[in-house]
Amino acid sequence: MASLQKESTGVFHIVFRFHGRRFKRSLETKVHSIAVTRQQEIEETIVLLKRDRIGVPDGIPAEEFILAGGQVSQIRRRAGTDVATNASSNEQLTLKKIFSEFFEALPEDSLELTTLRTMRTHKSHLLNHFKPSFKIQQLTGQALQEYVNARAKHRSQYVDVQDGVKPERRRVSGNTIKMELVTLGIVWRWATSASLLTGAFPNRGLRYPKADEKPPFRTYAEIAYEIESQQLTGSKASALWNCLYLNTNEIAELLRLVQDRQEDLAACCFPMVATAAFTGARRSELLRAQKSDVDLRANVLTVREKKRVRGRRSTRRVPISSTLRPILENWLAKHSGGTILFCEKSGVSLTPGQAQRLIGNALKNSKWDILKGWHTLRHSFISNLACKAIDQRLIDEFVGHTTEEMRRRYRHLFPEVKQDAIDSVFG
Repeated sequence: MASLQKESTGVFHIVFRFHGRRFKRSLETKVHSIAVTRQQEIEETIVLLKRDRIGVPDGIPAEEFILAGGQVSQIRRRAGTDVATNASSNEQLTLKKIFSEFFEALPEDSLELTTLRTMRTHKSHLLNHFKPSFKIQQLTGQALQEYVNARAKHRSQYVDVQDGVKPERRRVSGNTIKMELVTLGIVWRWATSASLLTGAFPNRGLRYPKADEKPPFRTYAEIAYEIESQQLTGSKASALWNCLYLNTNEIAELLRLVQDRQEDLAACCFPMVATAAFTGARRSELLRAQKSDVDLRANVLTVREKKRVRGRRSTRRVPISSTLRPILENWLAKHSGGTILFCEKSGVSLTPGQAQRLIGNALKNSKWDILKGWHTLRHSFISNLACKAIDQRLIDEFVGHTTEEMRRRYRHLFPEVKQDAIDSVFG
């Protein structure tokens, strides 16, 4: 009914649900026995409320009443004022408070860590413009348009600093601004469902700066030629390498490099890179993988998803290729134990940052150190299937694509395949 969580600071927090909402509040103590006593008081209060033995007084938020164990005097002392005035009224709900309550109400593991990190970054930009004390109910379409116009004048962070030289910063893109307001819209809609706000999110009719189309995916040779011929450096060159995909020979070359360096790398590095290359699994999916997901009898890998079906964990099954099978067999034979498939320590999952450093160290000071991460291997997996004219329905099943926009973004063929197609008709 209510559970305790000990934060890294040593302070205990209480987590409980009431009327379909999840609450997490600090108990302001590091003493376990005191925290347990508070937990019991809170659980007893929730039981009494559910049985209609007691009721929440007017003007007092239910969660505050429960947190105080049903003792109104405690709430008054904390607030330092008469609680008859509803402190959670729309007029008092600030932008900072609504974000805080949103993040506190999120169920654990409901969002990817990277998604949460991005949302918190969006929150920082919004608070910097509107200020933390901004009354959220006063938000209008005009205020949002002013935010768009102001953000469009900002410059992005430095990327790809080379030899201490910082490249020119680009203006914040329309897509970035739009995603920041998508985050605010998500928080707004949550607040309306929690009866903290009323009305629709006022974002209709907003105008954003024109965004450049993402560069198309290209081969290593195409990108290298364009960078050399145009003498591109820094962020301009980096943007092209972000769109790299490899053919089967290049994938084999990359894997040989990682295998040759295996003694200097984490034991899980080579099998993890190979699995990404031959299944198209995302980095987050590789980190979630369990040993039991590898079924060598059926010759399939079960990939645990979070993105394809909103609000629900889903899976997809990818056949294990004849090249990947012995790699996984060898890895499972010497696995250190635990349920996690790819780990440095028994039973301890890698963090996204550790996984990024893993592939970075594997490719460092080589031809392939221009790879921006694990997603290049996913691009390459899809591209090679498309070049062999594999049915799009099978590709969707293997990689979890669900929208036509995703398919169009990945629907590219190697230059020689396109050339052969033209020559077969007009050559």
